Order: sequence, then C-alpha cells, then structure tokens
Amino acid sequence: MTLDIALIFFILAVSVALLIFEWIPMEVTALLALGAVAITGLVKPVEALSGFSSPAVVTVWAVFILSGGLTR
Repeated sequence: MTLDIALIFFILAVSVALLIFEWIPMEVTALLALGAVAITGLVKPVEALSGFSSPAVVTVWAVFILSGGLTR
C-alpha cells in the first residue's frame, strides 16, 4: 500500500466517522474532505474545485437556497 492510498483511506475513514456521529454538519465534513485531499497533494487544487463550475452544481445550489428561503 502506497502513502497516497493510505492518505485516501484515512481521509475517507475520518469523513465517514464525522458523517455517522454528526459532530459537525455534513456540508462542513464534505468541504473538509475536499480540502484535505487538495492540501495533501493527492489532487491539484484546480481539479478539486473544478466541479463547482458545472451548471448542474450551480442549479442544485440555487434549489437549496430557494428551498431554505421558502422554509423560513
């Protein structure tokens, strides 16, 4: 097992634990996992953030914002 694989398994295990026990919100857990992968150099920061430029992601964000506004 290489160091890269061990880092990914560690980040995955911590993320799963944080999601199961809900010590911090899910959104924060997801962003922390993304940041950890980018900071450790497993993925280039540009590649890690490239998914946020997708129109589908922007649409889902807009739906969440609208539903949150309607709920309040």
